[in-house]
Amino acid sequence: MNRPVPQEVATLGIGEIYTIDAEFRPSDPSGYEKYGLPATIAPNHLEPVCLSAKRWTTGETLSWWSRTGESCPLPVNEDTLYIAFQAPAEWSYFLAKGWELPANIIDLYAEYRRTVNGLHDGRGEQIGHGEHKDADGRTKYGLLSACIHYGLQARAGTEKQSIIARILQGAPFSAEEQDAILQYNVKDVEDAESLFTTMHSSGDIRNIGHALMRGDATRGFAVRDLNGIPVDVATARRLSTHWDSIRSGLAHDVEATRHYDVFRFDDDGSAQFDRNKMIALVERLGMQDVWPRTDDNHYSFADPERGGDEDKPFKRMAMLNPYLEDLRQTRKILEHFNCFDLPIGKDGRCRGKYAPWVQLTSRSSPGKGSIFAMPAWVRWLIKPPEGRGVAYVDLKSAEFGIGAALSHDPNMMQDYTDMVEGRIECVYFELARRSRQVPDDAVVADNKPIRKLWKTASLAMMYGQSPEGLSAATGIPLSSARVIQDAFKRRYSLFWSWIRREIVHAHCLGKIETVCGWRLNVNQMTFDGETLTKDGTLQNFHPQATCADIMRRAVTLMADRGIAICEIVHDAVMVEDSTEALEATAQSARDCWRQASLDILGFELDADAKRCTSPNRYEDEDGRAMWGTLMGLLEKAEKAHRAAAA
Repeated sequence: MNRPVPQEVATLGIGEIYTIDAEFRPSDPSGYEKYGLPATIAPNHLEPVCLSAKRWTTGETLSWWSRTGESCPLPVNEDTLYIAFQAPAEWSYFLAKGWELPANIIDLYAEYRRTVNGLHDGRGEQIGHGEHKDADGRTKYGLLSACIHYGLQARAGTEKQSIIARILQGAPFSAEEQDAILQYNVKDVEDAESLFTTMHSSGDIRNIGHALMRGDATRGFAVRDLNGIPVDVATARRLSTHWDSIRSGLAHDVEATRHYDVFRFDDDGSAQFDRNKMIALVERLGMQDVWPRTDDNHYSFADPERGGDEDKPFKRMAMLNPYLEDLRQTRKILEHFNCFDLPIGKDGRCRGKYAPWVQLTSRSSPGKGSIFAMPAWVRWLIKPPEGRGVAYVDLKSAEFGIGAALSHDPNMMQDYTDMVEGRIECVYFELARRSRQVPDDAVVADNKPIRKLWKTASLAMMYGQSPEGLSAATGIPLSSARVIQDAFKRRYSLFWSWIRREIVHAHCLGKIETVCGWRLNVNQMTFDGETLTKDGTLQNFHPQATCADIMRRAVTLMADRGIAICEIVHDAVMVEDSTEALEATAQSARDCWRQASLDILGFELDADAKRCTSPNRYEDEDGRAMWGTLMGLLEKAEKAHRAAAA
């Protein structure tokens, strides 16, 4: 079998393609329990098992059982393309072996998600989201789902489950088991190659350059998985050991100091949130006219772990009245944290789940077990080891800057540049000043609530919120909401015209797409004719999806510079280095954000860096009060335990 690489690939100077799949034992203990295996068998570090590849031009299939000290058996030069499904797993294997990562990558998981993004079946269900759930425990948008979507033969999910379980159990493997695992591994390679061939021939992977840009980021995602976040293991274990006592004492402590009177206490001392008492508190605070309500006109006290702020009315009300924040955090701990168990590996690092391309806008979200997917107080457990430091490096006013660049609004671009160069403190506060809502000599430090309100309102408007919605969400008078939004429209009229045109274009074209090719399919309808793509979704798309493009480019640059990425959070990264080198590394990460934005927007965004070095722990102001409360309760619980044991 001899065949040339596709012409679109060859024009980029690529002369060979390898489709690749790797098997390994992860170090995350939580990954073992769902297969009925004890978490204690997890290795200290990712343990490579085997690797298979298929060479495009010859059709040759190659397999290697992992051996200590071996060099990479595959070329990773500039003229070779690697294709994989969920490629960060393969590069985690490479990193564990100490091999150089490939230069050219296409991740079929990303390309499949892009293809079906926004598509629904006749029942209104997202294609790929929940298909084949019973057959394959990994379900959503998996290789099995993708193959079935394209009408390709694929192995049953139950077979995958049994092989994975055996791999996780670890050595020794019999000759028969090795053969079965390699056959399984090769089948995934063959399925991935068939999927690529079909997606390419159908036009679903048409722009190879865009696909390669997305694939580049998988190197950075693998580096993130390799490093993890250094944490204070001793304190995490203490919290886990005494968590029941802490939870039981939390509501009592908060009620004693804050006097909410919203909890009902059972005979065993456990606390229950009482809805009727909460309604009474809302009315005592005089918030009955601003508190969000459900469709049937009941107060909504929802505060889910997932979703945007529009899905979290309790959080919005706590922002309006900070007195409620301790109550919100307490209720969240009581309802969502029955136990406290971070996925900390034997190396003392937390590696929560990470979900690239998980949102419609392709934003990547820290998932289950990630410290940055939890309440802000958990971040106080981040603690670099001796001689090390971490830096949290995030884009500055990312949505505003991206909106300015994409719309070419001269006022927005000038205001962002003035902020970066220090002529103004904050674009949102400056808008308030221009509207005569603060004196000319006012500074942000003395007017934080005003700055926060104008930032919230400006971003809400950029994402489609009406003055009526802003008034309801923030509790400000409708007239004040109109003043803010009128000021934004007058100052940034070209942005406003551009974003409205983009919505019209999306409906006309049936899609909306970033400059880097991330696409959302538009105007899908259910069987009863309901349109599933809302204008608010379209208005939100460009700032969020372009930010994701920039993030992927930035983490690619960071990985290629050898920066140790510990976590990726939307428009921010946490990086690590020695205490002496941390400042230079943080600056290098900032440069990567600047370069990535310039590459994609033609307009440079800036980034801030917050540093923490050993022996200090990372501090987050939003979580300071709750962290202090929990540490006090932990000390009480330990004291009581010692007294009982004496």
